[in-house]
Amino acid sequence: MNASDQRLLRLEMGSRALVATLIAAVATLAAGAAAWYVLAPLRWPSTEGVVLSSAFVNRSGNDSHGATMRYTYQVNGVWLTGQRLSRFRSAEKYDAGSGQWIWMDRRLVDEHPRGSPIEVFYNPRKPADAVVVAHANMPGVWGAGGVLLVFWGIAGHLWLRSRSSNLTAEEVAEAGWRWSNAA
Repeated sequence: MNASDQRLLRLEMGSRALVATLIAAVATLAAGAAAWYVLAPLRWPSTEGVVLSSAFVNRSGNDSHGATMRYTYQVNGVWLTGQRLSRFRSAEKYDAGSGQWIWMDRRLVDEHPRGSPIEVFYNPRKPADAVVVAHANMPGVWGAGGVLLVFWGIAGHLWLRSRSSNLTAEEVAEAGWRWSNAA
């Protein structure tokens, strides 16, 4: 392979690395925005609420399982009722769970039977927007982190490959290049 072909191949591989880096960067920004939303309750004030009902639901035949809970809490002298467990998911009639690990849902229900106190995190701008799970130790967070690691790993690999000066004919063919050995 002559020097000109080598430069063109590096340029092509560098372009692929740039695209992979841009994809990883956009995915990182999206994950950051999602984390800002999901972790908002950690920045909110909290108040003590009272559990009105709590149960662990496990409906066979579908994916609906997890904690379901109703609670009441007071903000600025006004009593409110909530059922949202986390910013991930709402514990509604047909969609139980908080989006967290199942064992954590079971523990949440076990530790907060009817009538027990519970810490409620509420949005100061909209106090009816409240949750009782304010952390990010959830499968979705770990999964998103794993996907980001893969994206950045691919981008890094492509950048390193684009800078390699000892590309073989097999590597060129693998990269999708058609080149001839014409003199």
